[in-house]
Amino acid sequence: MKKRYAVFTFIIFCLPLLLLTACKQDENTKNEQTNPQETETNQKDNQTDIEDKKDKNNVEVTEVIAPDDQGDVDVWFDGQIEINGKQVIATGKTNLLPGSRLGLVLDSEGVHLIGTSDFGNVTEDGEFTLETKLPNSFNGDILHININFKPHEQDETIKQQYMDKLVGDYVRIYSDASESYDIAAFETTILLEENNHTIPITPPQWEKPEDLGSPEVRMEPEVIAGEEFMKVELKSNIVDNARIHVRADIPDYISFGFDGISQINPEWYSYHLLQKSTKQFKIKKRYGI
Repeated sequence: MKKRYAVFTFIIFCLPLLLLTACKQDENTKNEQTNPQETETNQKDNQTDIEDKKDKNNVEVTEVIAPDDQGDVDVWFDGQIEINGKQVIATGKTNLLPGSRLGLVLDSEGVHLIGTSDFGNVTEDGEFTLETKLPNSFNGDILHININFKPHEQDETIKQQYMDKLVGDYVRIYSDASESYDIAAFETTILLEENNHTIPITPPQWEKPEDLGSPEVRMEPEVIAGEEFMKVELKSNIVDNARIHVRADIPDYISFGFDGISQINPEWYSYHLLQKSTKQFKIKKRYGI
C-alpha cells in the first residue's frame, strides 16, 4: 500500500513538468512554422557572410614594377608624344622617383602660346601622362615640344636627391632671371604638316667639342635653302643655353621678320634656325639634329 502511494505521488509531481515541456516544444514548433521568412533571411545572411569572406581572400593584388634604377641621378625618359588635331598627349616611363613633377610645355614661332602647358607626377611604377591642347585659333606650322624635370622646383626630398647631381644625355641648362640650374629635359620641334603625329621620346645624341666653352669662339654656319624653307645650321664651341640671333637680308628688298633667336644645344652641331616668313621664303627654327 505504501509503494502504491509513493508511485502515485511521484506521478502527480512529474505530470506538470511533462506538460510544461510539451507546451514549450509545441510553441517552438509553431514559431518555426509561422516564421519561415525570418529563417530564410538568416540563412541568406549566413551565406552572404561566407561569400564576403571568400571575396576578401580572393582579392587580386596588382604588382607595381618600378625601374631597377629608379632614383638614379642618370635620368632617362622613354615613351611617345601623340598629336591628334589640337590634342597633345605625352605618355611614358622614367627612372625618376615617384612623386617627381614633370612639365609639358608647347611653344611656336611668331605666336606666344598661353595655357598650353601641363604638369603631372611620376607614379610608383615610374609612369607619367601629360596632356594639353593647342588653341583652336592656332594655325602655325612649327611646334616646339618640351618635357622637363626641374629639381629646384620639387618637394624637398626629391630636390635633395637630384639637385646639382643630374648626369646623362637628357641634362640641360635652365636659366631664370637670376640663376642657372641643371634640368633633365626632352626637346623636339616638328612641322605640323598633318593633323596626327607620333613622336618617340628618345635620348639626344650630343657630340660635344673638346674646346666647348673656350673663350676663343668658333662658329661655322651652313645655310640650306629649299623652295619653301631656309635652314641655318651652326657648328660652334659656344656653351649650352647661349642665345644666338640670326638675321637674313634680301638684296634690293626691304625685309621684315626674316630673323630668329634660339639657344645653343650642348653639342658640336649646336644650332638650327628656322623662322617663318609670309613673303618670298620661309625660315623655320628647330633645336637639335
